[in-house]
Amino acid sequence: MDAVIVTQQQELIIVITVLMLGSFVLEVDGTLISAKSWKSQKALALFKYLAHMPGKKVPRDRIIEILWSDSEMTSASHNFHTTLYNLRRSLFPQRSGHHAYPVIHHANGLYWFAPSKGYYVDLVDFKEKVCQCSELEHRDPNSALKVGLEAFKLYR
Repeated sequence: MDAVIVTQQQELIIVITVLMLGSFVLEVDGTLISAKSWKSQKALALFKYLAHMPGKKVPRDRIIEILWSDSEMTSASHNFHTTLYNLRRSLFPQRSGHHAYPVIHHANGLYWFAPSKGYYVDLVDFKEKVCQCSELEHRDPNSALKVGLEAFKLYR
């Protein structure tokens, strides 16, 4: 999957590609990572949750509430840390050490998806195109249609 994201007139080669529309596809550093190879389904769910909103900082308690709503806080907190570890190991099975995983960041109890080398998430692209289409609808219907069709093509 060759994709490029342009930021401040520089091209960054995307090292993480996440396709959520249709069958889930994840590519990290040019390697496909199948959903079956994840260390746990909760780790995959956590990854998808954070990846669908890059850069948005989510409180740990909110993540715990979503993934372990039926568990007591002590158990859920332990499960969260184990799941985060499994997420990192699933993305980069050959790397070790905390700094080998520059994808999920955390500070002050907040966690977010922000790969340092670049990324592409089709769901984010889709949302942006839908917003752009909506903004263009009355000003420039032809451009709105073009952008709407680009969003539609993201579904596989």
